[in-house]
Amino acid sequence: MNSKQHVERFLAERKSTLYDVCQIIGSVREDESLAIVGSVVEGFGTKRSDLDLAIFSSRPLDPNRGRIFDWGFKEEQVFFAPSGLRLGLERYKESFIVESGRRLRHMEKVFEYSDFKDGTMLGPVPLDLGNQWLGLIDNGHELNALHRIRVAYLISESNVALTNIRETIRAEFLAQYMTYIFFVLSMFAANKFSAQVKAGNSDVALLTLRRSVSCLAAALCASHGNTAISSERWRVHALNNIATPPNQEVINNLRRLWLDTNLEEVLSAATIDTFRVSFLCVQRLIVERTSGRFLEAVVKQRLESLFERTI
Repeated sequence: MNSKQHVERFLAERKSTLYDVCQIIGSVREDESLAIVGSVVEGFGTKRSDLDLAIFSSRPLDPNRGRIFDWGFKEEQVFFAPSGLRLGLERYKESFIVESGRRLRHMEKVFEYSDFKDGTMLGPVPLDLGNQWLGLIDNGHELNALHRIRVAYLISESNVALTNIRETIRAEFLAQYMTYIFFVLSMFAANKFSAQVKAGNSDVALLTLRRSVSCLAAALCASHGNTAISSERWRVHALNNIATPPNQEVINNLRRLWLDTNLEEVLSAATIDTFRVSFLCVQRLIVERTSGRFLEAVVKQRLESLFERTI
């Protein structure tokens, strides 16, 4: 089923239609766009799900509908339709859409035009790009916003900035970008884990191990094109969905490290060895699935001495 069919089935089960929803929201101006987003569009809606709507507009939300929560890059409110259907309405601010599009296009150029010679990147891999651009997606809410924009079912589309960013995201660059960012985050956490292992701090070591493995799982899922990884619960679902015979053992090891490791085990040689092997296996799987030479060079070069220096 496609996104339109998922939405129509969800509404039909609640004796409602898209027309009813649009009537509740009211008129949409020519420079605005209205879309259905969230779990319903992706086919994960349940009996308890609300219907998430996104409006891309410069107008603030109507306070008469209910309390408005301002997240900085978006406003959000929840209210009930006359039929009893629970609606979540989000307004993504124009500045966020424009800035996100600018950053993504910049990173796309960086990935595309990096200098190579004989398959090797000239000069050091710009890991600082991770620090420079993490602010775009290291916030779970903003990351989820980009994913929602990517998979949104548009009821009306006339916002130029939204059209531009969707073209960038739909070109599959968002998934590649997220693969790179989460792999960098995983390496940062791996270095911190190593430091805590050497210091004998089992409690902090456990937290940094889980952080590293969680980001590693996100990077692996993103390399498969899955961008619904803004929260850890969605990462678990995404990881389960890519578990196939060729990579089943790797994913099982990631799940054990991530979900089952405890304070008594975290400093053991067995845990450290499993982490080392899993990290390198995921690196290989990511490189096999990525077409961008930039990302391949980052992954290979950064891993060459990571474990020799740390664990």
